[in-house]
Amino acid sequence: MSNKKIDIEVIIVTSDKYLHLLKPACFLFNKYWGEFQPVTILGYRKPNFELPQNFTFKSMGVDNGPNDWSTGILKYLETMENTHFILGLEDLMLTGPTDFDKLNKVLEHTTNDRVGRICLVRDVVHKPHRVFKEVDNDFSIIESENDAPYRFSLMWSVWSKEYFTKYSTEKMNPWDFEELCTTRDIKDISSSYHVLGTKSKSGPPDNTPLDTSNVLWRGEGFNFHRMNYPNLEHEAKLDY
Repeated sequence: MSNKKIDIEVIIVTSDKYLHLLKPACFLFNKYWGEFQPVTILGYRKPNFELPQNFTFKSMGVDNGPNDWSTGILKYLETMENTHFILGLEDLMLTGPTDFDKLNKVLEHTTNDRVGRICLVRDVVHKPHRVFKEVDNDFSIIESENDAPYRFSLMWSVWSKEYFTKYSTEKMNPWDFEELCTTRDIKDISSSYHVLGTKSKSGPPDNTPLDTSNVLWRGEGFNFHRMNYPNLEHEAKLDY
């Protein structure tokens, strides 16, 4: 596994309610991505525990609940000079090694200003899609159909800041963000953004740069024991 740091900012968003999830989220990120990669945590109240050295916590102010979820993120993006960023959530934790070869391959498409989002996990492949580029006999980059559901998704993705901010507004909760922004994108006849993902020809769609899972069971306890992830055999026994 290569230890090459990518230049795109990696952001993980959290809230006061789930602040405790940062402990395992940071641990698993460093285990399966690497301590060499800087990560920005966007939250509200600063955690009362020490984060790993490669994580920087930035407060978005006061946590006003999920219906104000998008406000702080959009204000932060206004200060960002870069055109792209990677976004993840604290409960969508890494559960297996990062495939840096595939990650770098999909990042090549950030030079295309019409690529709005590149999904890094198993998401686009489960919805209507077509082949965007065949890389080799068992790895293709696919494109979401223009009217496919959840073109906006909070699964781990590379985002064009322009695309993210074009259809989102302040005071949106995460569910409105995914549904309303997708609807706005679909209804915009002038939109020509590509939403990309990856696909394997041989069997399950496992050719993803990142291996992640939602580790909460119905928003409460850890779901490690319910997942078929052999990499987490040790982590499942840890008391966070």
